[in-house]
Amino acid sequence: MPDFLGQALLILLGALLSAAGFMLKRRIEGRGTIEVVEKTERLLSLRDKLKVSGTTVEELGAFESLLLGRAEVAAKVALEYEHRAVEEIESGADHGLTQTELNIRANEAAQRADVKLKMLISELESFMRPEELAALHEAQAAWENYRQKHVEFCGEQYRGGSIRPMIHGIAFESVTINRIVELDSELQERKRLHGPSS
Repeated sequence: MPDFLGQALLILLGALLSAAGFMLKRRIEGRGTIEVVEKTERLLSLRDKLKVSGTTVEELGAFESLLLGRAEVAAKVALEYEHRAVEEIESGADHGLTQTELNIRANEAAQRADVKLKMLISELESFMRPEELAALHEAQAAWENYRQKHVEFCGEQYRGGSIRPMIHGIAFESVTINRIVELDSELQERKRLHGPSS
């Protein structure tokens, strides 16, 4: 009798394991189906939203390219500044500088960034229609006002300190580089779409 009971328990255990395996397999297979259904629902929702906004898939792709272009430009500018910083460090040029000399260097770097921005704007203007030029000039004037206020804000906590001019220069250069990245990606996109300026 105990042998019969042991065999019955093994058969029952085998049946339970088979059932559990079957249920697990169905659950896994069902999750795959659920994921496909959820993905399809998201795609349909996106399609509907694109339809409502009047945006085509091609426009969405162009927007993606623009964002990726901006990221590439930002990476390129960052690498340029990293190389410049490494050159400065390797040359040992910063050893023993006075605060006045550091302030002068920060101001020179800020002015170089501003010159680069002006050259970029000049090139960008060659790709613009008159109404776009007016909009760019208005936006640039507002941005320059923002830059000035931002620089003042950054230096405010150093009011009266000898480091304040350096902080102003660093803040000015930083915000200008951000603007360069924005406008350079716009320029690259216009070059891609319209070819070289005439």
